[in-house]
Amino acid sequence: MNSKRDISLEQNERHRRILAAVLKQDGNRTCVDCGTRNPIWASVNLGVFMCLTCSGIHRSLGVHISQVRSCNLDTWLPRQVEFVRAMGNSKANAYWEAQLPDHFKRPPGGQPNPELASFIRAKYDAKRYAASDAPPPDINNYVGHPYVPQQQAPAPEQQQTEAAAARTGTPPAASSSLTPAVPIAADLLMLHPPPSGNRTASSAPAAAAAQGDPFDFLAGSNSNSPAPQPAAAAAQAPPAATATGVVNLLDHDDWHDFASAPIVSALQPSASGSVSSAAAAAADP
Repeated sequence: MNSKRDISLEQNERHRRILAAVLKQDGNRTCVDCGTRNPIWASVNLGVFMCLTCSGIHRSLGVHISQVRSCNLDTWLPRQVEFVRAMGNSKANAYWEAQLPDHFKRPPGGQPNPELASFIRAKYDAKRYAASDAPPPDINNYVGHPYVPQQQAPAPEQQQTEAAAARTGTPPAASSSLTPAVPIAADLLMLHPPPSGNRTASSAPAAAAAQGDPFDFLAGSNSNSPAPQPAAAAAQAPPAATATGVVNLLDHDDWHDFASAPIVSALQPSASGSVSSAAAAAADP
């Protein structure tokens, strides 16, 4: 991918986010030449960030020395983004200013002036202050260059995570193991007894009561066994709390408030298959 026309809008936006993060690193927060804060321009073949004033001087050097790009307006190629991220101002000045005098006074920045232009031209064109033990680092030879130490390559899993985060535009989530859910102590209606490991002697009556259908007394005449009296049901009710501390909602003492009407026994047929004379007289109009 060597042409700007091959860069999609999504990829161009991703490059801008990467450059914004690189500009926040130490050394890149000030201009590489004059020290002005918050540079927003860069030389893509030197791998340095600079202010607006110094970018104009770099343009005057010619593209064979410095190729200037805006960090938030121009379209960058992937190899250019990788180079400036690997290089940066600190590593570049370690080479280009290796022989700079200790008490050297930098020309003032902010406005174009002859002193600043002379310093930048001597620095990059004449290589007056550059190190003599290695060739100048650029976008074509920075891999393995002694003044551009390479960072350790991330693991394949991390590369896949960063690639997915770059495609979606969201930072990768920190990996963490899920905490297992706490099991429910017991059913609130006590329809299912608690596990055998938590069962104690005090929960035995509740477990015995849970074996039967708690709604048998609502069955009425459809049940083969007579419905228990409210008082008897209250006397046979299991304790209100079990060993697990869960209250059985069917054992509430106010159930007898709903049984105010007396229970009427169903008419039983006689042995001959007829009802009693009293019942027949009451039914006769």
